[in-house]
Amino acid sequence: MSSTRLIALLALAFIVAGCDDTVKSAYPTKSDASKDDLFKRGWLPEIIPDSSRDLVVENDLDLDISDGSFAFDSTDYEAFIGQMTRVPGKDEGGTEAYQFEEWFFWIDDSRERCRYRFELTR
Repeated sequence: MSSTRLIALLALAFIVAGCDDTVKSAYPTKSDASKDDLFKRGWLPEIIPDSSRDLVVENDLDLDISDGSFAFDSTDYEAFIGQMTRVPGKDEGGTEAYQFEEWFFWIDDSRERCRYRFELTR
């Protein structure tokens, strides 16, 4: 293979690897996320507790997938899960799974930390 062809293939590989429509963001509080219109844009539902903090949001714009995590006060646990349906079949290693519409939430044993995923079904 000629060096010109190898350079062209490497350049193409870097270009393809760089074409990622995933947007990562972090917010100190739910209020900060709201100011960035995170809820209006549909990247997180309003049902998360007002005490939510340390929000990490990763949105794949091509696939309409949102993944992330946040912490919240354990005193908000009961009200939070009261808005969702328990899905024991989706529990994962020390977390309980809950569903709200097309959102899945995995809450750890401390009842203060949550991971979530939204996947738009077409």
